Amino acid sequence: LRCMLSQKAIMCVEYKAPHPPKELSFSDNAAADILCFFRLVQFMGAAAPTVAHNGYMCAALHTHVNIRNPLVRGTFLSPRQVVGLWVAWVRFELVTRRFYRSWAWRDRSCTALFATGTECSWHEVAWKQGACPVAGEAEKHDVPTLFKHFVTTLQSEAFQASDDDAQMEMLFRKSLLHATCGKQCSLNLLPMWMYGTVEFRGMTATLNEEVAVAWSNFCV
Repeated sequence: LRCMLSQKAIMCVEYKAPHPPKELSFSDNAAADILCFFRLVQFMGAAAPTVAHNGYMCAALHTHVNIRNPLVRGTFLSPRQVVGLWVAWVRFELVTRRFYRSWAWRDRSCTALFATGTECSWHEVAWKQGACPVAGEAEKHDVPTLFKHFVTTLQSEAFQASDDDAQMEMLFRKSLLHATCGKQCSLNLLPMWMYGTVEFRGMTATLNEEVAVAWSNFCV
């Protein structure tokens, strides 16, 4: 649970799940661990404000799911399967976005990966129609460009002849991800290179343990 608050006199807190080999796993009572954690936070009198003064999220629930780290529990995905995961998420972005609070639908920290084209970050508050993009953001969150790269790479002879690590580099090199989708999108692929995970960033913060467990189960 990441609490991203900028106002003074408010403590910014980020709670992280344990690192391997103590990572959470639904095959090993992760649901019970999450329930216990949320009840402890509630007992402390914490709050999870979900909307800031400018209408954007000020707290969020970011979920990492292991797909590439062989030392951590979870389903190990091939490079081609990772592309399939990303394509499926893009395909159903309009559906999954409805799981969030309405003010998160155009939030800068979890920009939608719409198949129709680039989604910019805007200066305006969330309830106004965006007209002034943030400098340097106009080329980000460009799903068509990344999709075209995936198709071209998967069909190339060089890809077919490469090993798993080389295929990952060809498909998901960091410079390409930064230039197209970046980090601040609903499905962040960049953590694959550090943790072997993908990050689902869209869910608004909650102190409802059942919602947190259900969302984490959905991501997995």
